[in-house]
Amino acid sequence: TAPETSGLTVEQAREVPTLLSGTQDKRDMLTVYGILDGMRTRRRLFYIEERGTTQEFSGAIDEEQMDIVMGLVGQQVVARIERLVLLRADGSKSHPSYALKSIAPDASLV
Repeated sequence: TAPETSGLTVEQAREVPTLLSGTQDKRDMLTVYGILDGMRTRRRLFYIEERGTTQEFSGAIDEEQMDIVMGLVGQQVVARIERLVLLRADGSKSHPSYALKSIAPDASLV
């Protein structure tokens, strides 16, 4: 039997890079219990070490959260963090990025 072949028209071939360059956002929310290990005020970044694991999270802080976060540095906290991963059309994924959505002292330890 003869091998099967296929081909692309010139128009289809021109569209391939565009189709493969597309990205899709995958967002989900995490609840993290741990110590607010630190923050960077100029860059508006937080650092949380998750309790009971070796997992560390760092990411963006909204401007209006800065005072709250500053007051919790060094304390046990519960944080809601949004994780964003970009899924590319070629099947690859970006490293996750994180953004702080809410943070409070961990009342379960009081």
